[in-house]
Amino acid sequence: MAKSLGISRQQVDTQYNRGRAKVRAAAEVSPFIRAAYVQSPSRERRAKDGE
Repeated sequence: MAKSLGISRQQVDTQYNRGRAKVRAAAEVSPFIRAAYVQSPSRERRAKDGE
């Protein structure tokens, strides 16, 4: 998939994870998500710092 998009595999993974986080944060979806699957804001910041 990454080759067909002309980007690296890491960029595909990053975009996928950002999209998934936005869907999970949506008001329509969030009541159905287990708390264990949602990252805390501090954990998300640490992940972004590592990019």
